[in-house]
Amino acid sequence: MATEHVSTEPPVHSEPLQPAVSWAWVLQRFTAILLVVFLGGHLWVEHFMNTSVAVVTERLRNGIFVVLDVGLLVTVVYHGLNGLHGILKETWDGARARWVLYFLLILGMFTVFWGMDILWAFLYHHPFLVIG
Repeated sequence: MATEHVSTEPPVHSEPLQPAVSWAWVLQRFTAILLVVFLGGHLWVEHFMNTSVAVVTERLRNGIFVVLDVGLLVTVVYHGLNGLHGILKETWDGARARWVLYFLLILGMFTVFWGMDILWAFLYHHPFLVIG
């Protein structure tokens, strides 16, 4: 009868262990809560108040509406691209996922700057970056 030798040493992992909760996971949940707040405010203002280009431009002179729009823009971009990155990271290997992360970071920055350019055009009647 053969006996097996059972090692009492812990297994050696080639990759470092990931923490149980990552910052990306926490920020994904936090931005989900912010999305409810910002989107609710946006829908209230756009659907239950008078909306025309002149009214929106005048409304944006008030700082709270600028904060609402910028907050919604940044939150939507981060939440969407972070979710997409999480899905792709689980699907692809490490090197490809890293390049996807870089691409999504550049795409996110471009999208936020483009949205800010549109907001600037509403405030000052001409785009700052002339993207759109």
